[in-house]
Formats: sequence, C-alpha cells, structure tokens
Amino acid sequence: MFKSFWNQRPPFRFLGEEEFVDNVHRQLNEEPPLVYDISLGQIVSEVSSALHLPTDLLYSLTRNRQGALGRAVTGYVGRKLGGYQIKTTAAHFHRDPVVISQGIKRLENKLKEEKGFVKTVSDIEQSLIRKSSRKILI
Repeated sequence: MFKSFWNQRPPFRFLGEEEFVDNVHRQLNEEPPLVYDISLGQIVSEVSSALHLPTDLLYSLTRNRQGALGRAVTGYVGRKLGGYQIKTTAAHFHRDPVVISQGIKRLENKLKEEKGFVKTVSDIEQSLIRKSSRKILI
C-alpha cells in the first residue's frame, strides 16, 4: 500500500530528518538522490558574482531586497545541488528558517514568471556543477 500510494505521485523531495528520508527511499526501493560536493560559501560566492552583489550584502542583517534575493538563490541552489536543508542555509546566514523558506518560495514564483532570471539561476548552477564532484546524499 505504501509503495502504490507514492508511485501515483510525481517525484519530489521528502522533508524531514535524514533518517526518515532514508527510510522512505528504502521503502520505495529508490536510489538516494545525487548531490554535488559544494559548500555554502562556494554557492554564496557564485551567486554574489552572478547577481553582481557584494558578498557582504548577502550576510548583512538589513532587509535589503537584493540581499534577500541573493540568500534565496543561495538557498534554492544549495537545496537543489548540494542537498542543504533550509535550516542549514538559515544558520549560515544567521536568519530564521521561515524567512529563508519564504524567500525560496518567492524565488520559485519569480522563476515561473521571468524567463530571463531562469537563465541566470541555470548559469549559476552550471558553473557550480563544473567546479564540483558528485556524491550520494546520505
């Protein structure tokens, strides 16, 4: 029953503690997702460069929109390529996980509406992939 229910749904990432996520993958007989060996610092550097933002702005405690966008892109790319949880990205920036999560959600909406920005984020991802090695998320 468990397997048939999940097979009716499109593929997606599971939220929860690593042990729970691993258990779900085992029950579904799925391979764990592959991620890249990328540090959040590397992602921040790439995002900062691509968006022409000073790195300090991403770490700033001000509510600057450009800084928030940079943190959201970092969280989005970090989750997608590096397997980072939102709480890890939030801790990296000394922010509340809810704030980072909301920023990522706004970014996902922006990616649906602005095709030009999709290319910018894709370029960031491709640059990081070229510089990194793959690993299995455990």
